[in-house]
Amino acid sequence: MSQAEYRIALTEREREVLELIVKGLTSNEIGERLFISPRTADGHLKKLISKFEVRNTMELIAKAIQDGWVEAPA
Repeated sequence: MSQAEYRIALTEREREVLELIVKGLTSNEIGERLFISPRTADGHLKKLISKFEVRNTMELIAKAIQDGWVEAPA
């Protein structure tokens, strides 16, 4: 676990959503996979963007991979 991971506290659901975002899933697809509404998935995305202190989804993905939260997709 990298140092950055200790500074950001994520819920289990936020971790799940983050992994699916990195895999390229849309909010609708994330909702279907996790049995939540697309709007709830969007809410998790907005919280993740805030917690990682980034401006958009692409920056979130890059930072999550760089900080070791997830592996880069194959």
